[in-house]
Amino acid sequence: MTRSILISLLLCAAHAAAACDRLLLFGELEARWVAQDTWNFTVVWPSERHAALAARAAVVLRLAGVDAAGRVNLNERDVALTDNSHRQWAFDAKRFLREGANLLQIIIRPAVEEALLHKRAYPYPVPTLAAPGAWDVYNFLRKPASDFGWDWGPAFAPAGVHGVVELLGFDKALLTGANVDISKCESGASWLVQIEATFLLPPGGDAGKLSARIEALGAYAEQQVQLQASAGAAAPAPAVAEGVARVTLSIPTAGPELWWPVGLGRQPLYDLVIGFEPDGESCVAPSVTSLRSSSAEAGSRDIGANCGSTGGGAGGAAGAAGGAARAAEVEGDGCGWLLRRVGFRTVELVTDRVSQAEQELMPTPEDATSSDQDVTPDHGLDDVASPPIKGAAGQAGWGITGDGRWVNAQGAATKGAWWFPARKPDRQWPQPPGHERFEPADAQGSVFYLRVNGVPVYAKGANLIPLSVLPTNVTGAHLRRLLGDALAANMNMVRIWGGGVYPDDALYDYADSHGIMIWQEAAFACAPYPRDPTFLANVEEEVTQQVRRLSSHPSIVIWGGNNEVEASMEWYEDTRSNLGLYAVDYARLFVDTIGGVVRRMLPSTPYVDSSPSNGMVSPALEDPSHGDVHYYNYAADCQDWRHYPKARFISEYGWQSYPSWPTYSAATAPEDWSLQSQMHEFRQRHPNGTRELLAQMNRRFKLPPSWQNVLSQQAGADTGTGHHTRELLVSRDRDRVEIRDHDPDWDLRGSGDGALNEESSRSTGRSAAKTKGQEQQEYESWIYLTQVQQLLCYDTSIGLWRRLRSQPGVMTMGVLYWQLNDIWAGASWSSIDHGGRWKPLHYGAARLFAPLALSVAESEDGALEVYAISDLREAITVDIRVAVHSVSSSAAPEQGGDGDRRRPHLGRGEAGSGGACSGRDRAAANAGTARAGGAVVRVPGGAAARVFSSSVEVLLSKLPGCTRDACFVNVFATPAAGRGRGADGGGGDGGEAAPAAAEATYFLGPFKNLPLRDPEIRTSDFERAPGRGDAVTFVVAARAAAPLAFWEAPGLAGRFSDNAVTLLPCEPRVITFFAADGAGVTPQQLRRELRVTSLWDHQQF
Repeated sequence: MTRSILISLLLCAAHAAAACDRLLLFGELEARWVAQDTWNFTVVWPSERHAALAARAAVVLRLAGVDAAGRVNLNERDVALTDNSHRQWAFDAKRFLREGANLLQIIIRPAVEEALLHKRAYPYPVPTLAAPGAWDVYNFLRKPASDFGWDWGPAFAPAGVHGVVELLGFDKALLTGANVDISKCESGASWLVQIEATFLLPPGGDAGKLSARIEALGAYAEQQVQLQASAGAAAPAPAVAEGVARVTLSIPTAGPELWWPVGLGRQPLYDLVIGFEPDGESCVAPSVTSLRSSSAEAGSRDIGANCGSTGGGAGGAAGAAGGAARAAEVEGDGCGWLLRRVGFRTVELVTDRVSQAEQELMPTPEDATSSDQDVTPDHGLDDVASPPIKGAAGQAGWGITGDGRWVNAQGAATKGAWWFPARKPDRQWPQPPGHERFEPADAQGSVFYLRVNGVPVYAKGANLIPLSVLPTNVTGAHLRRLLGDALAANMNMVRIWGGGVYPDDALYDYADSHGIMIWQEAAFACAPYPRDPTFLANVEEEVTQQVRRLSSHPSIVIWGGNNEVEASMEWYEDTRSNLGLYAVDYARLFVDTIGGVVRRMLPSTPYVDSSPSNGMVSPALEDPSHGDVHYYNYAADCQDWRHYPKARFISEYGWQSYPSWPTYSAATAPEDWSLQSQMHEFRQRHPNGTRELLAQMNRRFKLPPSWQNVLSQQAGADTGTGHHTRELLVSRDRDRVEIRDHDPDWDLRGSGDGALNEESSRSTGRSAAKTKGQEQQEYESWIYLTQVQQLLCYDTSIGLWRRLRSQPGVMTMGVLYWQLNDIWAGASWSSIDHGGRWKPLHYGAARLFAPLALSVAESEDGALEVYAISDLREAITVDIRVAVHSVSSSAAPEQGGDGDRRRPHLGRGEAGSGGACSGRDRAAANAGTARAGGAVVRVPGGAAARVFSSSVEVLLSKLPGCTRDACFVNVFATPAAGRGRGADGGGGDGGEAAPAAAEATYFLGPFKNLPLRDPEIRTSDFERAPGRGDAVTFVVAARAAAPLAFWEAPGLAGRFSDNAVTLLPCEPRVITFFAADGAGVTPQQLRRELRVTSLWDHQQF
């Protein structure tokens, strides 16, 4: 084989700069022209390579990725067109080569323009969801939907070439890939490792020996194969000869050790080597070590460099600029080898009737310590009926007009609660043939959960969106760090959202090694798609390639056809008025085409056609008692559990917050730090997002007058009594943003940069006398309060759905919140911001997703109930302690009530003598605390148990002077010693790590009514963690109760062992800071960088 012009390209230099610099300020608008232009990627390779290449029987040009609408030209002759960024391309190139230097061009047309052409040419309307600032054409071009903009990120619609570009010359068949499916045979006596290998073929085909081996298990099989060309699903012109061959390994069941999700056992992986030896050749099998080294080298070409990189990765400066390419020639005899790391596990998606599943999921009576111990919650929940979501049309918020203007129009009403599938009581889907009709389950519905190796698994995790607006900027290190953060928050599942990309192998490799289950969706989201033959064939090839690439990863436990496409049938007038037509389109694409590929290639892995969905055939798509549910309700009180559906599995839901202050401030300017600034709304892509956040916070927190003004103004706009429209015009020929304002309240008289600065001091509701420092403090409070409000929303919802795992008739078995990560520094639903910083939500999720967790809630009859939730596979004995605390108990002097006392920049922690309290302080704290109850209880394995219940009145009577506004409840659970070992079959020694103690704090009244005092938080005793150079411990303590205390180190990348907690008076906590990626950190560095804040700092308005 001869390989020539082996290169790897980043996106064009202009767009790379846009990704680096244009995520700042209004840079997205200034970079719009990049997506609207045509880009020509050019490379010339030396003439001395031609002779060796042309002598081969076949020459193939292979492109790992073209994003997206490209024309491939070789020596000024058109080779083919590309129209899918999610797949590889291979073209017969031999007849295009010439003597001397050869020229390759890849000309990429504007994605928006290309998609719009297809949309207009389609014979009937196919609607598209459009967030503010987004282009509504994404479903007509196979490219990440979010590239065109979404409600949590910008719209860049990038163009470029990613991965390797290479010319391959060969005389023998080339082994290029393999699909691997592992399952147990029907008798259960052996594992079957079924391999379908793919080849590029020379003219006339080839023959040889296909082999597979797993040395660690002593397994080997070979098969003599005859390779003939088979037409691909979407063979481009000129077509390339490709072939497939199969070989199967049979391994006794007792041989391999089982792969388990994290928390249930180990994750052993085995090296599977697949080889091809052409007839007439004598091949020497390479070692696994050398294959692994080769795989790592190849992978490094596919992983992009960060902005500013000058070489390596997925393209250096030469490739991006179209300069001379790095060339390599490898002579070979046709022997081919592939290495795959595989794991052995079985996966089932259980959708049985509730009555059947109770036998497996519900704890048995003997699991309890005594007959009178509650082991199941019973809230008597009632589902709250809610109207369906409507399309994006008519919603308020920012948007791009047809002539390129960025407009913010206020005037649409806030939508009510909705969850997916959308409710549609008067509509019926077309009925399927009688033999396929849905047979209703019992009145309680059905369950939805995964069973791995025969063990039910409660899924705990989040949804992953693209990490960058440019896929080539995402490195393996980025992916591993993000999944590491998920793992540190006790997650065992991540859902790859269908509106983005198919991630790099590095993500799945990490998940395989650490037991993180992956819900993998095909790249479709939130709108119907075309079903013309060309589109379907293109999708079939895309999904075939992606399933083949990902097939060997044991972490992928479920494949999904799309995100919310089924539900979107009720969002748009076009689909509602002709449901039969679009239902057929849907079935052809997601059931027949994508589902057909997945079921054929991976019969051992469950497939669902959509998320959410109640199954392939269902007359009641809105029923949360079947399938998985997506739930959003921004209008209701998110801390009232009665608003939530009794869903079987929640695969998406959430509330917004803003990024951490260090992340947001780095992307904006001081004049932007106000709710009335244009930048604030520019980075809020969710319609009505600011109002929804304010309305939610206003229920429980004090808000400054300027925020109250914004809330009342937006409410007035919604009812038609207000008017507010601002336009940003982007000029391609100018390097600045011009502002035109049509609201007299803004009173802007200038334009250009001066207007930007003037606007910052003349926004509606902003006090002219307020200093920049005061504005910054107020905006820091905005960020803090949105983040802690988000934490409280998820604390209520996750706590409920964790408790419901053991409620008869419900048995919730999964919570995947929206969303894990960010793509820029803007408002979103994420728990980790774009700077990699954990928001309070991520720390709260770590507590609620812990193997032993606590959840506190008030029942409808006025009882305060405590639940212990265990994900362990056996029962555990726990010591429960419940205490009532006074908010104001402290010896600290009373603080001034002028409402203006704030520590500058949130108050950096000060070193002390190991605590903030004197003996007098501790005595006061003790006087403000009362033991309310507790017991040593036995919690069944894999269950939620009610371990404490008391009326609120009785609790408050435990401490003199207690009222709902003056006191709060703290619960602590400590695992008892000698609790036993895990069940057999859990991998390794069969044991489970001892769970950590659990804690929960519950406030009985609104935070704005609390008699808060300055808690005078102090930090001390900074020391290196024993035996580690990447971790530092310190002590944090407060003289008075410090609700929702939060610490951060803006100048250090990393996380804390715990955070976003209520500090009890005079009870110091030991906290550990872990530097990211094992980087070194000293106690002095952390002490210098540490900033500590609490609710008191953000209620002094």
